[in-house]
Amino acid sequence: MSYLIRLFSLGLFLLSLAALAETRTGSPNEIFRPISKEIVQKVADQGVKQIGRVKIQTLLDELDTVEWRTFDIGFLSGSGGTRQTSIYIVKDRMVVVNMLALQNLVDKPVRINRWALHEALGALGYPDEVYDLTVALTFMASTADLAVSDRLNLIDGGFTNAVRSATDHVYGREGGTTIIGGGGDAPMIEFKSRILEHFFLWARVHHPEMSERKLKKAFQRLVALKMEFDKVAGDMSSTAFVVKHNALYIGEGANYHPDPIYEVAYLESVLVALEGILFK
Repeated sequence: MSYLIRLFSLGLFLLSLAALAETRTGSPNEIFRPISKEIVQKVADQGVKQIGRVKIQTLLDELDTVEWRTFDIGFLSGSGGTRQTSIYIVKDRMVVVNMLALQNLVDKPVRINRWALHEALGALGYPDEVYDLTVALTFMASTADLAVSDRLNLIDGGFTNAVRSATDHVYGREGGTTIIGGGGDAPMIEFKSRILEHFFLWARVHHPEMSERKLKKAFQRLVALKMEFDKVAGDMSSTAFVVKHNALYIGEGANYHPDPIYEVAYLESVLVALEGILFK
């Protein structure tokens, strides 16, 4: 069954890429704006008006103002790398996408609407460096086994609107990149979303004595936790999972973010490794 689910997800991703290919002769805005709004629209359709200080309708309106541009070349980074999938520019509310690098995700079980939302949030000046707002909105949109009120109760109210001056610039923000290879925003957003969706099932089996208050606090710490994919020192063919909090390394994969890191056994192994941080 898991194979069929992955095959279905891959089919959806291929269809998305087929649509993206049209941006080379059409309008990138016509393709990427609707994709970046899908998750937020699902949240709005459930009657949710606000998460923290982020007003859902305002966010939907702002996502329609993001300018999307596409190229078939890589972007140079400070380290000389050329594999960035996209660059967002806050002062212009713009996301520039490298279509060739984006297509490298075709065989990875990631959802392009999560990546697009993260990039658009960055262009709008919303703090989302650790993907906390992206995964919180994804959790609100996709976790059907919890009532909407219960999901809202779990999400930390610390999310803020982008702080803009009278000239519509964002204080203290310039821009950023999504990198395929070392960082891997799209795979990390997918991983973090899946581990949040699995958290309560895991916690109720392995920590049945835990109070709802402690579970909520642990969930909020997981949302806010900074995690990255990183290479194992001395072995460039392997990929390790590094949690920046206390520089804790957890788990290992291989061959560039393989499918098993998204499966239940791996998700649970990461949660076990994080117990000391989540339930402190």
